[in-house]
Amino acid sequence: MKNKWNKILNELSYRVSTGIPDLSNEQHLMKLWDILKEHNWNLDARVELLKNLDEQDKPSVQSILNRSFKNAQSGRMIKVSSALGYKNKPTGQAAYGVAKGMMSDAGYGKEAEKISKQKGGEEEPTDTSTDTEEPKVEKNQNQERWDEVKESEQSNVEFKIEKNSVIGDIDSGDNKVKQDMLTHGFGGYQKATGKKPAKGSAGSAFQEIVSGQGVKMLFNENKTSEELAEDIYQQFGETELANEQSETSLPKSAYPDHINDAVSKAIGNGTQKKPEFPDDYKKAMKEKAKYSKCIIAARSAKVKHKNAVDAAEKAKEAGNYGTTERVKDFYGADDSMKAMTDELDKAKANGKKVQVVIPPSETPILVDPDDLKDFIQDGPNDGYNASDTAIFTFDEEGNVICHFDSDKIDVNNIQDNSTIIKEGKAYKEHIDKSDLPEETKKECAKIVDDYNNQITEIEDNYTKQAIPIADVLVKEVGIDKLMEVVDDYDDTLNRPKTGNIDSAMFSKKGELRDDYKKYLPKDADLDNLTTAQKVEAITKKVAAGEGTKSDVKVVEKLGLGIQNKYPEQEGVDVKKNISEMRKKVVNLQRKRIDELNKKGSVEVDGTPIPVGDFVESQETIRGLSLYLMDEIQYEEGNPKSLKGIVKKNMGGVEVTGKELRHCIGVKNSKDYQKRFEAVEREKLMTDRKGNITGKEVFAYFVNPETGKKIEVGSSVYRSKVGSTGKSSKTKSFGPDMQKCFKTGKKQ
Repeated sequence: MKNKWNKILNELSYRVSTGIPDLSNEQHLMKLWDILKEHNWNLDARVELLKNLDEQDKPSVQSILNRSFKNAQSGRMIKVSSALGYKNKPTGQAAYGVAKGMMSDAGYGKEAEKISKQKGGEEEPTDTSTDTEEPKVEKNQNQERWDEVKESEQSNVEFKIEKNSVIGDIDSGDNKVKQDMLTHGFGGYQKATGKKPAKGSAGSAFQEIVSGQGVKMLFNENKTSEELAEDIYQQFGETELANEQSETSLPKSAYPDHINDAVSKAIGNGTQKKPEFPDDYKKAMKEKAKYSKCIIAARSAKVKHKNAVDAAEKAKEAGNYGTTERVKDFYGADDSMKAMTDELDKAKANGKKVQVVIPPSETPILVDPDDLKDFIQDGPNDGYNASDTAIFTFDEEGNVICHFDSDKIDVNNIQDNSTIIKEGKAYKEHIDKSDLPEETKKECAKIVDDYNNQITEIEDNYTKQAIPIADVLVKEVGIDKLMEVVDDYDDTLNRPKTGNIDSAMFSKKGELRDDYKKYLPKDADLDNLTTAQKVEAITKKVAAGEGTKSDVKVVEKLGLGIQNKYPEQEGVDVKKNISEMRKKVVNLQRKRIDELNKKGSVEVDGTPIPVGDFVESQETIRGLSLYLMDEIQYEEGNPKSLKGIVKKNMGGVEVTGKELRHCIGVKNSKDYQKRFEAVEREKLMTDRKGNITGKEVFAYFVNPETGKKIEVGSSVYRSKVGSTGKSSKTKSFGPDMQKCFKTGKKQ
């Protein structure tokens, strides 16, 4: 019987957000009820057990501390644990009295006094655990990554929260750029502000901005990841950026009832392909898409918050930090980087301590603010700062701890994106720094340049393939059919948005570019152009051979839209026209490596590695941030020595050097290089008509001491800006690594 009960408790631990069952928590009891039913407990037995638990179980200290109530003076919800620190605050007496009363009613009056004194600075923190505190239950590896964080003994942060708005002062840090992105969306940001958005997409922008906002919410009041996801949805779900989100695949159980119920109700007696209420279904699926991103952002925020709390506690123990009074989150835009460096300038001018964490150490170290500024400003271009976001926490004296994250939505996301030409430049830099003879270095550099020239010549002709397409659109299709395509825009179809059209024709300031005027009607009102006039101008401009990359992208999408709507129309398929050209480009990449391999080897810790494999392994180390596996020590005056401070946060799955070494099965990046193997796979990327859009050129393997090969990652060549765009090289982690990151289990 005892073993059966242990199995039930273990199952409950997997299903509750904290990983620790609290039998005084109503939600946990509801999950327990379901598990008992699954174990064939009859109704009377289930009722009797829950009745006994209700009568006999004394709630734990932590469960009372985690409870919230409305602060009568502020009108906001506040946790008991936070309110106990308000004893000596003139405006906090009422909240303190309620919190102390709740603790006393539960039989923890003495513990309330201790915690109040600790938070008020009257004595050193002591262990507040009691014999009644619930035992820890072994948790699943993935759940630990976004688990509950203990209430900070030193945080006293409050934020004003307004719906659809960033948290905090709009004029503080980079809040303005984040608010503009939320308000106008990724697609409308440039037109509205005259500035380019940070690199990425609508999905990455939402993840990066909202996960940082989630950290602020958690400092305001700690919550489970499920509770935080709901708060994020309520806070940001009506913004334009939220409306641009596509669904991330998550199990049905990850969503709250109101999301699942709306989808089921819309389907009715129909199917997902043919729902009974199609308009309601489309709306419900849009909300589900938004919510999926809120779940991911919440999981990421939980990890970031935990890291910030833990670092603050360690810094306090070291005597370099006090109580967290302010928290600032930063996005990846240019304005965000300036806001970060401004904070560092203030800290330096005021003689405050600036700290970062370099794993595996958990204790923050002091760094020169100027080194960290260089890391922020130059690191992204030089390849040693892969961060997208940052969290800065400040104590009452203004001392700051800085955290940097490389944010991804999932472990299967692209980790690196570079052009083939940039890759060639990187190859030459790796070769130049190697121990190869100078003459061999020159020969290798020439090989790289020769292949780059061949690729460039082919890719420069991509945009020319749109000329005959545009000619057909102008002469055969006509503006009426083209406007059907534009007006009938659907997120699921590859059709041009009006934003694509406007970004081509107008400057950052919203002014019409001069080279479009001759393609517009003479009587056109240039300040109030119709969409039809814009479309006609772009197609005529491309047909005349004067189209820009942005124009070609619009024409490409127009052609695809016509192809979908009018399949009988010939001569509008850009992809078909350049399919063979794309194949030639991607095949040249492998030949380049093969030619380099013939030029000798580079010594890595006594192991000879062919030149081509050497430069490719170096690029995987950079692109997948495998340098995190190396023991890194900060050197004052050397900002590159800070590269180990960036943590990969992939939808709440955090990956540091520890996880990389474990999952790959190597000691460091040099050990990885010695065991590295690039395998060519004939895996072509095609559209539904069989046109080649790209190719998985390499799969990257290592052969660790266990003898079982691990697929670390892969690289793919394809266009990132449409069919006529130049090829880029993307890198992603392989399936072996993805599984290990999530479960902790090696292949």
